[in-house]
Amino acid sequence: MLNGGTLAFSQATYSVNENAGTITITVTRTGGTEPATVDYNTTDGSATSAGDYVLTSGTLSFAANQTTATFNVPISDDNLVEGNETFNLALSNVLRTFFGSDRKTLAAVRTASFKNPRISMPS
Repeated sequence: MLNGGTLAFSQATYSVNENAGTITITVTRTGGTEPATVDYNTTDGSATSAGDYVLTSGTLSFAANQTTATFNVPISDDNLVEGNETFNLALSNVLRTFFGSDRKTLAAVRTASFKNPRISMPS
């Protein structure tokens, strides 16, 4: 029987200033006591890896009894005044665990005609 728990993004919304350089994404495990792994990746929406963020992928490893793991997505400060843009985040290929309801989420890049636009990531 699997005892890796259930994995999902930890928040409905993430926010960061565009000039902060990165956003940290947290994946939470509910239940589970055994080691588990999950792959993560980003894909373009209207925000593109050519100028808004850096394509990111990898594997998160949860040790026995570990409840959270994080990964960073580099954010590009292009100094352009743009409308809202989005890119996608997804979890896949779990080992020894199950997906929660929040295994995919959308990153909304919110910009306006002022310095320090924000990026928000609703699930």
